[in-house]
Amino acid sequence: MAAAGSIEKALFAARARESGVPLTDEEIDTLFVGYGLLQRLVAELDRPADAVLEPAPVFRPVGTP
Repeated sequence: MAAAGSIEKALFAARARESGVPLTDEEIDTLFVGYGLLQRLVAELDRPADAVLEPAPVFRPVGTP
């Protein structure tokens, strides 16, 4: 994978190493994939809400199962 979201893997790896947390190359690869997934989730949150995707309201009067 060359890039996730708007950051290149090389820059992501450099920033991860600057954090001071000892990470292997494999751990950085795994974090980079997770970063891409997180960016997709954030993009979903930024879009306008769609009533079709919301659960239907349910009304149950008192005394009904």
